[in-house]
Amino acid sequence: GTLTTFSSKNFRDFERDYKERLFKVTPFRDRKDFNYAWMSVVAEVDKNPGEYGWSPQGVIVSPVYADPYSRCSTIGPRVLDNLGIPSSCERDYILDSVFRQGYTDLRVSLKEGVPKFLENLSKKGKVYIVTNSALNGVGPILARGGVNVSDLVLKGNAQKWYLSGTNSREIEGFPRPVFMDRSEYYYVIQSILTQEGIDVEDLGVIDDLFEMGLAMPHDEGATVFHAVNPWVPDFEKNVTLGLERAAPVNCLEEVLDI
Repeated sequence: GTLTTFSSKNFRDFERDYKERLFKVTPFRDRKDFNYAWMSVVAEVDKNPGEYGWSPQGVIVSPVYADPYSRCSTIGPRVLDNLGIPSSCERDYILDSVFRQGYTDLRVSLKEGVPKFLENLSKKGKVYIVTNSALNGVGPILARGGVNVSDLVLKGNAQKWYLSGTNSREIEGFPRPVFMDRSEYYYVIQSILTQEGIDVEDLGVIDDLFEMGLAMPHDEGATVFHAVNPWVPDFEKNVTLGLERAAPVNCLEEVLDI
């Protein structure tokens, strides 16, 4: 995430456990063939990460490299495709249940330096934390990490991934069209502008993913800061280099100097 992280071991454990749960609940019981299908999908996804992602509405809304949730939600359906298990309501239910069973297994923590960064950022203006998660999970993570939550405004369930239309943009260097009609996220942005009494041109947005967190606000006129994570492909790291009102940052503290 933008403010959060997880260990590589936790990432691997999450993927391993998701794979095991998927094997156990599918009607397919040949372990060898299942493992082969899984490894084939993983190899293809890792070879071409720009072509794959979580697609709950038929188009990619979150890239495969975003986090373990997006990765497993990308791999799982393709494994079932390879095993000849057709898409259906029952299959969707299986995939959803497998995902939800492991949702809380990922031990998320704040990145180093986040409390001090947020403290310093708050001195420059009002800071809102906008998250796809429910607030009852986000607040405790911030508090455990030493963040003074009273200095912040938290907005949860932003559903940045939800698409309400098919309007898209071709962004130089990005491997696929980026969909802009993210109405739930848009409403959150608008509520911030209204609460603060500012125009979108006065808004700065920090996110680790261009496609899901930055593209729409940038298209509306906000200034965006791309807090790239080290594991993402080069095209993700470089996508904001050619854009006005945009800057990639290798660490959050760099935002304070821009």
